[in-house]
Order: sequence, then C-alpha cells, then structure tokens
Amino acid sequence: MCDSVLNHARRNRHAIFYLLFPSLVLVLLFIIALAMLLGYSFYEYVRPGVMKPSFTLENYVTFLTSSTYLRVLYRTVKISLIATVLALVMGYPISYRIVRTKSSLIRKLYVLIVLISFLSSILVRLFSWRVILGRTGLINQVLDLLGFSGLHSFLRTETAVTTGLVSFLVPFVVLTLVGVIDKIDPELESAAKSLGANEITTFFKVTLPLSMSGILAASLLCYCLGMSAFIIPLMLGGDVVKLLANVVYDQALLVVNFPIASTAAVILLVVSFVVIASYQKLLQQQL
Repeated sequence: MCDSVLNHARRNRHAIFYLLFPSLVLVLLFIIALAMLLGYSFYEYVRPGVMKPSFTLENYVTFLTSSTYLRVLYRTVKISLIATVLALVMGYPISYRIVRTKSSLIRKLYVLIVLISFLSSILVRLFSWRVILGRTGLINQVLDLLGFSGLHSFLRTETAVTTGLVSFLVPFVVLTLVGVIDKIDPELESAAKSLGANEITTFFKVTLPLSMSGILAASLLCYCLGMSAFIIPLMLGGDVVKLLANVVYDQALLVVNFPIASTAAVILLVVSFVVIASYQKLLQQQL
C-alpha cells in the first residue's frame, strides 16, 4: 500500500515537472538574457558595434550625469504616472457600471465593447490617433469651429503620448477592477445610504476602500506597461517625445552602442522593480 502511494506521488512529481519544463526553460533563458544585459552595461564602448569586455562604471556615470538621459527618464516616469492616474479615473466608473448593471445581457455587451479594443491592432488605433491629433484632425477642426484658429498639430507632444497611453491602458483597468468590485456586497452600500450617507459619501467611505486592492493592482499593471511603452511614443511622439524604451532602441540598433543601451535597460528595470516592490508592500497592507 505504501509503495503504491509512493509510486503514485513520484509519477505526479514527474508529470508536474514535464508540464513545467517548457516554462522553466523560458525562465532560464530570461535569466541568462538579463545576466548578459547586466554584463554588457559594464563593458567599454569602442566604436559602433564594437565593445571591449571590462568592468567599468563609465556607462552609468554617463547616463546619470547626462541631462538628456535624465530628462528622458523623468519624462518616462512622469508620463507613466499621469497616464496611470487618468486610466484609473476613466476606467473605474466603467467597471462600476458593468458590475452594477442588473441586466446580464447589457453587462455582457459592456464587457464585449471593452474586449473589442484587444481585437484591434495597436498600430491601427495609433494611426487613428494620428489622424485625430493631426494638424487637420478632428480636434483642430472642432477648435477651429469654436473660433480658435492658427492651431498646430498635437502630434509629437507629451499630450499625444499620454493620450495614446491612456487609451491603451483603460481596458486593462476595467478588466482588473470588474472582478474586485463584483466581490463588494451591494448591501453594504445600501446600508450606508440607509444610515444617511449620500452617493458621494458612500463611494468614498465604503466602495473605494473595499476596492483599493484592485486599484493598486491595476495601477501597478498600468505603470509597468507605461514605463516599458515603445510603439506609442514612437508613433505619437516621434523624435521629440521619447521614452526610455525608445532610447534603448536607438542606442542598440541605430547608434549600435550596446553598453549604453544595456545601461539604460538596466536602469529601466531597476526603476520598475522599485515601483513593484513599493506596490507589493501597499498590497500586503490592503489584503
């Protein structure tokens, strides 16, 4: 009896290992790539496409003392933060509306509308934003009808990049918050209103605190996606508004300076890790 149980346990362990083996290989390759990236950041740059194996902090000193790189890092953090806040402000009411809709058919329709954004290519949506934000786009046409003439294109500005990021992040916020808000008992809100609280007080005293874990999770997801955004600033910001991912791309493939590109990537990872660690502490306090 004991032998059969032990054999069954061994077979289960082997089956689990075989199922996890592809994922373990991917994780191992990812760790190797990160180690190589970290190593390249200490290499010495010789000329385009050529680097000398060594251990030097010159690349980090160059990055942290360059006003251009620091400006890009600051812009990346700022735009990611603003886009995250705006996505939460826009996505929360949509999530609440979906959850509190009594009709199952309408609720499914709302979710389908949100999911449609994932069925269309990000490039198609960005080209749409280029048309809307362009010199002869919809926004300028409306402002021209209101009497504001001589307007310029909104493209290649931080506003355009932030707008594109927000439109990209809102569906992630909605899908993250729907599950959290759905777990909030509507009777709690009804009890608060029966005790004299109005809609605003009920939201800030009952609904918002109970959904804080979902807000933190959604904001973490959005901030990480914003920090690593590449195609959105490339399409809407061009050469004027670059984020750190664009700098990594330019240094690696255009300038062919792999040490400084690796340095920028490592700094991006470190900043993202600090944000993730901070959010984990907040989540542990909320849960």
